[in-house]
Amino acid sequence: MVYDPLAVGVAIDPEFVKKEEWNVKVVLEGDETGRTVASAEGEPKVQVCTEVKAEQFLNHFLRRLL
Repeated sequence: MVYDPLAVGVAIDPEFVKKEEWNVKVVLEGDETGRTVASAEGEPKVQVCTEVKAEQFLNHFLRRLL
């Protein structure tokens, strides 16, 4: 079973996605515990995929299946 083909695709070819560096935090208290939020404050700490070259990725993926 394939759980996340895009994640595997990006490991093979990072050009399948556009990435930006963001400062991302996880809420640790209150009603929103566990929620992930992006913040403009502080240094960017993680790369977040903001766009997918869907047709390019899908063509690559389907070629591997056939």
